[in-house]
Amino acid sequence: MSLTVIRDCGKSRAGLSICLDRDAGCMIADFADAERGAPLVWEHGVTVSLGAVELAKILEVMRGHTESIDDGKGLYLRRADDWVVLRVSHMIEPLPGYRFEVVRCRNGAHIQQRITVYVRPDEAFALSLGIDMAISELVCRRA
Repeated sequence: MSLTVIRDCGKSRAGLSICLDRDAGCMIADFADAERGAPLVWEHGVTVSLGAVELAKILEVMRGHTESIDDGKGLYLRRADDWVVLRVSHMIEPLPGYRFEVVRCRNGAHIQQRITVYVRPDEAFALSLGIDMAISELVCRRA
């Protein structure tokens, strides 16, 4: 199961791609950005691994239970040599949908990279179904 959303916004474009990794027991989310009209280079983006609890926090936003993850603070995800903060929030203006923002930080504060992807309601619906199926798979998988 995988889904990719690519959005042109102003002078730039950004993309979000999710894929269930059954072997690793997580969902992989890749974020990439580029100048508008240029192809996205996923290898230069930010990749995060999301477990069932992190995915459930995203679903809380997408199902309308809360406006954002942890009151806008987001998920803090530790990686090998840096931190990634993933924020998901519901938007009404300028267009309805959801805002996915990933910020890669080194040494706790210095921002190395920031990528924002806007997801329309129809894309969010498909994404939420995929996340729901991924949670079921991750929680019920056999060791």
